[in-house]
Amino acid sequence: MNAAAKVALAFASLREGRTSEAEALCADVIRQEPAHAVALHLLGLASLRRGNPAGGIAFLRSSLRSNPNDALVHCNLGNALREAGQSAAAAESYRQALRIAPQFAGAHYGHGNALMDLCRVAEALDSFDRAIALQPDHVDAHNNRGNALLALGEPQRAVESYRRALELRPKFGLAIGNMAKALAALEKFEDALRYYDRLLMLSPDDPEAAYGRGLARRRLRQHDLALDDFERAHRLAPQSSEYLYRKAEALRDLGRYSQAAAAFHEVLKITPDREFALGNFLHARLQVCDWDGYEKHVERALREVAEGKRAYFPGPFLSVADSAEAQWRCARAFASGATTTRTPALWTGERYRHDRIRVAYVSADFRDHPVSTLLVGVLESHDRARFEIHGVALAGAQPTPLAQRVRSAFDQFSEVSGNSDREIAVLLREREIDIVVDLMGLSGSGRPGIFAHRPAPVQLSYLGYCATTASPDIDYLIADRIVIPAEERHCYTEQVVYLPDCYQPSDDQRAIAPDTPSRGSCGLPEDAFVFCCFNTHYKIAPRFFDAWMRLLKATPGSVLWLSAAAQDVVENLRSEAAAHDVAPQRLVFAPRLARPEEHLARYRRADLFLDTLPFNAHATASDALWAALPVLTCRGGSFAGRVAASLLTALGMPELITTSLEEYESRALELASHPVQLRALRERLQVHRRNSPLFDTARYCAHLEKAYSAMFDKAQRGQPPASFAVGAAAPDGICAASCDPII
Repeated sequence: MNAAAKVALAFASLREGRTSEAEALCADVIRQEPAHAVALHLLGLASLRRGNPAGGIAFLRSSLRSNPNDALVHCNLGNALREAGQSAAAAESYRQALRIAPQFAGAHYGHGNALMDLCRVAEALDSFDRAIALQPDHVDAHNNRGNALLALGEPQRAVESYRRALELRPKFGLAIGNMAKALAALEKFEDALRYYDRLLMLSPDDPEAAYGRGLARRRLRQHDLALDDFERAHRLAPQSSEYLYRKAEALRDLGRYSQAAAAFHEVLKITPDREFALGNFLHARLQVCDWDGYEKHVERALREVAEGKRAYFPGPFLSVADSAEAQWRCARAFASGATTTRTPALWTGERYRHDRIRVAYVSADFRDHPVSTLLVGVLESHDRARFEIHGVALAGAQPTPLAQRVRSAFDQFSEVSGNSDREIAVLLREREIDIVVDLMGLSGSGRPGIFAHRPAPVQLSYLGYCATTASPDIDYLIADRIVIPAEERHCYTEQVVYLPDCYQPSDDQRAIAPDTPSRGSCGLPEDAFVFCCFNTHYKIAPRFFDAWMRLLKATPGSVLWLSAAAQDVVENLRSEAAAHDVAPQRLVFAPRLARPEEHLARYRRADLFLDTLPFNAHATASDALWAALPVLTCRGGSFAGRVAASLLTALGMPELITTSLEEYESRALELASHPVQLRALRERLQVHRRNSPLFDTARYCAHLEKAYSAMFDKAQRGQPPASFAVGAAAPDGICAASCDPII
């Protein structure tokens, strides 16, 4: 058999998978003709098939020395070099192939792949386009073109490429998975789920497919199903800390905090520097009042945030950081990784001509939630002759009386839970909204991506998040002179708007049930002193709990009345009480009541509300004061830690504000020991709550509308946002000489 026949037979053997037979035939040829280009080419391909790219590269280069003008060999050398991780050299080999054969679709395709490796994505897209123009049915080129478009931030065009690939090859697993990712990038999670389901039918043991489906389900708030997917992914790839991290998140989303903390702890063992793992671990523990190693973990979290690491999500960080500057650093680190590309602004300087200023409130909390409880009266009080009020609901709500009342308070109301950030932003732009109010900020359900599209001339953060967002997309933050002193304005990227009394609104029409429940029905002793704290449990810091236990020991028979809790919270807190030599039964847990007016009425059975730090009571403090229960607070070092002080100042009761834990504990003991003094405080509070600015909804709304008007006028004049004060709210450093005149 001559060399040509052997090479032909070797080619057929290689094509049919008989690699050893092909190698033997080519070796015979090489023994007779050492520079036989085709035999060397086939030996190179055989080496690649055996997973030996180094050997393949050597044979292919030998082939090219014999025949340097073979475009196919140059292309295959490029493939071998890519497989060996030498993408720059591979790109040069593909270019050599194209110099010889400019219409070689496979070389354009390979060149695009090498350019993708080198992060030259726009050039790669051009190469894929050339390959497709030459070979329209090149399914891999369509798929990889989609990858390039996805990397360039064009998921809609990527979807079109993946769709074409799947028309050509319906069971193309890579394209199915990529289509799911592109749809998720477009926030079309229901559509993404269908493709993940399809992929898992083809590849049930693909952990990445289970992981992707879990992410989509989580965004759809299908937390049980998301947990199933993350557990499946982790089971299939137990070495992956990412799958374990997502499993921990799902457990947290389901309120299974102890299990979540354990899973986050395992993540930290595998990848100690995994972004946000430390903060999630610590916050999950705080949710169940598990304070083992608290000081050590908090110290590490504060240190890592100070170093600029993304160790903590900004919202939960408020419960451990008593510093506006630390909170700014945390938010800045979060914002630095939140968006990789800036999207074109939807509003580009147009001046609207409306009869009324259009204000849109954006929130996921238009339901039975503290934000709605506080804000509903203001929404109803807005001057409809001057303002048109829109509500944009990021989540649906049960038709409770409060949810229905909130919905009715808007001139227009849109439920957009299934819409993408961009779609919501487009809605706001199409409605020509003048001022868009973000009631979420960096809280758990916040959607900062909406505001990144700049749908309105004025964008501000208000009420739902009590710290800086560190976002260039938010112009203003509503505050008062207590929560943000002038000397701390540098810790806020937003311009600060100071209201004259208190930044926090209230609803002076809130009902309190006329019948006060008996102490016995509340599980409280009839004649003992009742300390109360209905704050969320993660706000309870160990040092404050220590002080509370000392107060219980110093006040015979007294009890601490806390909000309802899961069993692990009850067990942990009662265990801590026992460790302080306090009978665990002196901690009483109040069950959740369906009717808010009945919840307010039972505040009358407490004697003194004990606040927390670094995260104060906010809406809870307002509840207590509205029910005429004195709130004792300790003024902290950040917005979140000064809210109760702001409320009490507006109420005209500064004697309930302390500035250190020692003073706080001493004042609490003094009030518990002097019933006449406490009764006088309560009587004053009963009068003040009806006569003070704190609970004057119309007055508050008028001040807020002045602030909105000033922001609107400034935008209409084309002036940049600047801090200003309404009425008599100006703190030191805000004056006509340095910024806007006081309104």
